[in-house]
Amino acid sequence: MRFVQRIITMLVLGLMIMGIIAAFKDSNKIDANYLLTVIASVGAFGGVAFALYGWYSTRELPKLIQKEVSKKIEELDQSYRERLYIQQQVLQKMNAVYGIENSDRKILLLNEIIKLDPSTYNVYNTMAYVHWYEKNDLDTAEEYFLKDLQVHADNYQTMSDLVFLFIASEDWKRALKWLKKTLKKRPATWKDFDVDPRITPLKEKMKIEYEDALNIGKSNPS
Repeated sequence: MRFVQRIITMLVLGLMIMGIIAAFKDSNKIDANYLLTVIASVGAFGGVAFALYGWYSTRELPKLIQKEVSKKIEELDQSYRERLYIQQQVLQKMNAVYGIENSDRKILLLNEIIKLDPSTYNVYNTMAYVHWYEKNDLDTAEEYFLKDLQVHADNYQTMSDLVFLFIASEDWKRALKWLKKTLKKRPATWKDFDVDPRITPLKEKMKIEYEDALNIGKSNPS
């Protein structure tokens, strides 16, 4: 559209310049009547050209808009279909994971899910559980819990998993660190922690520090 406007403008200016040059009968005198005629003619031409362009624009613009809108809708629809297909694959594979007993097969399938959609809910946690409970590899389990928090930063359940992971490895300081983080994110979980038998070793080893950490939740009941 702007290209056409520029062409018309350049054409009008070109005709105007040509008319002015032609208006010179000699080097010292301009034929005023001829010059006025040229200016009027070029102005009229320009007016007609822009009028025709305006008519064409008002007629064709809705078609162009409709074309672009239709194209965008098709792109969004295609993107939605692709996303839906991936989600269906992920759901099927996650369901299959829970029915597999072999740890290595679980890990392979979970890696496939991560490749399909790294943001899949619970995929990193499930991977962490496999390494923790079935492989007894607490370091790798920690890595996957932390990966989940990179994707789902507000997942307080993952934070609480890290509390129990560090209790299992008898890393009391880091267990307390994640206990505090969990309670800051969701204060009400202090009740769940206090009755969970898995918290007992931390409660016994770091009684004062544990109570101080629990006060974060107790002082923020919301």
